[in-house]
Amino acid sequence: MRRRKQVMIKKINVILWLSILSVLLIGCKESEEEQAKSLLNQAERSYASGNLQEAQLLLDSLHESYPKLVSYRRSADTISWRIAVIESSRNCVYLDSMLVLKRQELQPMLKGFGLEKDEKYQDVGNYVPAQLRTERNAERCYLKPYTTEHGDFYLMSYYVGKVINFNRMKIAVDDMFAETATAETADIHSYNDMGVYHETVMFNPTVLGSVPQFMYDHSDKRMKVTLIGSTTYFYYLNELERKLVSETYALSVVLKDIYTLEDQLNKNKAKYLLNEKRLSGSK
Repeated sequence: MRRRKQVMIKKINVILWLSILSVLLIGCKESEEEQAKSLLNQAERSYASGNLQEAQLLLDSLHESYPKLVSYRRSADTISWRIAVIESSRNCVYLDSMLVLKRQELQPMLKGFGLEKDEKYQDVGNYVPAQLRTERNAERCYLKPYTTEHGDFYLMSYYVGKVINFNRMKIAVDDMFAETATAETADIHSYNDMGVYHETVMFNPTVLGSVPQFMYDHSDKRMKVTLIGSTTYFYYLNELERKLVSETYALSVVLKDIYTLEDQLNKNKAKYLLNEKRLSGSK
């Protein structure tokens, strides 16, 4: 009897603990839902008062803290989409206004540049200073700067003389200088014209590094160009050449700004349309 009584007591204790655990679990569940609801209400109030950043932080916290409370997360998503629509709309207005200013800045800068673009094979053309077209400078050592329509700045280095096999370049002003990295093999070309060697190297934006900015900053000073290969060769840029490099680099900066702004504008328009579609589908 005593043993049976002990077994019964144990069973009652187990049932009691299971009941308590069940109540605790229900209480925790209700507590989580209450907390999620509180976050959602705070986010709605912040959104209504125009504190969009604060509202989004609260919504992010709800998603992170209560991943299993799907109904609350769906409500949070709806508010997030509304926030995204407002922010995208504001961004579009700002970017549009900036583009107007940049395009106005661009127009006078294009004077003296020719656009080289083969519509059949090129999606992006190049702006080249008219005074440094290749056909006008075929028999001398010089630098030809150009920029793509997207604002990527390049330097074409032309050399005529004995073979030097150059693939790097150093630009010096007094004791200061900037140097390129080694050009890619595909960007190096040479040929022999009846004993006269012609070497051409295209230095792309990655290889150029700080050289364009250095040349722009010191365009009013005497500038030495050293071509580095199996041997070296140097010459000096004249005032016109320094001016054309500087103007081309300045043009590339504005073109890059315009390209970046246009890209951001397109992304914001796409984001606006996406979230408008989400909102219409959630109704």
